Amino acid sequence: MRKYLNAVTVCAASFLFCAGWSNPLTNRIKQGNKLYTQGNYDEALKQYLDAQLDYPESEAIHYNIGNVLFKQQKYKEAEEEYQKALQSKDLPTQARAHYNLGNCKFRQDDFPGAIEQYKKALALDPNDQNAKFNLELAQRKLKEMAQKSQQNQQDDPRQSQEEKGKKEKQNQQQNGQQQGNQQQQQQDQQQARQGKEKDRKELQEKQQQQQSEGDQEKQEKNLARQDPNQKSQDSRQDPNHPAAFGRQEDKKKQDHDHDEMSQEDALRILRSLEDRENKAQEQKYMTRQSGQEREYIEHDW
Repeated sequence: MRKYLNAVTVCAASFLFCAGWSNPLTNRIKQGNKLYTQGNYDEALKQYLDAQLDYPESEAIHYNIGNVLFKQQKYKEAEEEYQKALQSKDLPTQARAHYNLGNCKFRQDDFPGAIEQYKKALALDPNDQNAKFNLELAQRKLKEMAQKSQQNQQDDPRQSQEEKGKKEKQNQQQNGQQQGNQQQQQQDQQQARQGKEKDRKELQEKQQQQQSEGDQEKQEKNLARQDPNQKSQDSRQDPNHPAAFGRQEDKKKQDHDHDEMSQEDALRILRSLEDRENKAQEQKYMTRQSGQEREYIEHDW
């Protein structure tokens, strides 16, 4: 690991460079490089930023700023500067930018990302020994990480069992919640159907009641329109009616008046009349004795 750290430091420092600009700008770059090699990264960054004011799109300045940020362990910010340095048309500059991007990924334990960047650096510069070394180191670290993760699962089976139990419990809760929702939905649908059936029955009963009331009202109206003489006619037609009975007796009497009567028939008629008078007298007497009672004759019509 110490050899790896030295390789990263040497490569990051040795890749500082500047182009053939005018003297004031060149002086700022040189001064920044000197401060960088002395470990005075804050002052070096100031020189690079001053130079960037005149040349904001310079890939070389972005690369140098990335190196300072890398030394300050600001790896995310350094990655942004190296990405901008990749826009350079100079292939060695692109190779060094990929290499240092790999270093940033490595320091953040992103070994797959580091492996990818080291391979890109070697594709542009196959003779870069530092890139080869760091690529092998990143691959070994990635393998060790996978083995360690597998070993942890084997050493602590209870943890995996607990995680499995948690997952099963979560699945059961989700299934129970789904079943509860389905049951609630079925109950709601059943209640809705029952409510509709109840409303339908109430409406049907109400319609039947209204129809019955309407038929009764029609019957009462028909009775009200009926000819009052119809009752007397019905009484004449009904042989059981008291008035009809009297008429029958009168008719019999008339028939006897016209026919020749025997002495026995005459005596029977007299006795019948006497019995009627006696009953009439008794009835009058009972009426006087009862005071408030009144005679009531039930009519059958």
